[in-house]
Amino acid sequence: MPPTCCCQGSVWRLFDLPHSFIAVSSDLWVMSEVTILFSTSYAAWMVASLQKELYRIAEAQGGYFTAKQAASLGYASNKRAYHVQAGNWLREHRGIYRLALFPEPERPDLILWWLWSRDRTDRPAGVYSHQTALSLYELTDVNPSRLDMTVPPSFRRGVPAPRILRLYYGRISDSEREVLFGVPVTNAMRTIIDVWEEGSLPKDTLRQAFQQARSSGKITRQQAASQINLPLRGLHYKTNHSQPSPCTRQPARNSG
Repeated sequence: MPPTCCCQGSVWRLFDLPHSFIAVSSDLWVMSEVTILFSTSYAAWMVASLQKELYRIAEAQGGYFTAKQAASLGYASNKRAYHVQAGNWLREHRGIYRLALFPEPERPDLILWWLWSRDRTDRPAGVYSHQTALSLYELTDVNPSRLDMTVPPSFRRGVPAPRILRLYYGRISDSEREVLFGVPVTNAMRTIIDVWEEGSLPKDTLRQAFQQARSSGKITRQQAASQINLPLRGLHYKTNHSQPSPCTRQPARNSG
């Protein structure tokens, strides 16, 4: 008598199999389908979670994020390249990306070059200052062609500074900075003092900027009174040239 269960090649003749075998096989088939569905759902959930976390990071930076920030979420270099080719991300500079569908910020240039100033821990170290800060506060009609940025004295990058940036080296305390357009900027008081010490604008222009900042509340009475070397009003404050400038500029190599 031929066997009840037989196989031709790799195809079972199910009509010859016992009902119990068919039932077990059906259960295994259902379990396999459930496993596949679970794996697919989990993968989709992981992708959605990564996208949500990347969006959260980019949202705080005007839609921008760094390669290291993406890598920390599991986006390896090949995945980053894929998203750029697919049009999901825009590669704005080396190691800096932007979500393609994220609304462009009012001053994308400020965010881009602020992210360029990342230190070894991938934290931006730059603070916009001098004439750039003066322009952002709209205290003068100056429209500098380059972006002035102050970085810590220990700041180093393995690549030359872009031509758009003019780097200064100095320390800026938390009380001397504010946030404008989503990036740190020296406050109006520190800004005017830096430009005054640098001598890049006429003194009368800076005195007018100081008066305007005082009347608009960008400089408080306490801030003005705390500056013992404030020469801007020309009445109650005297200049002490023996004091070093709070921020000095050092030559920085510029990239092409």
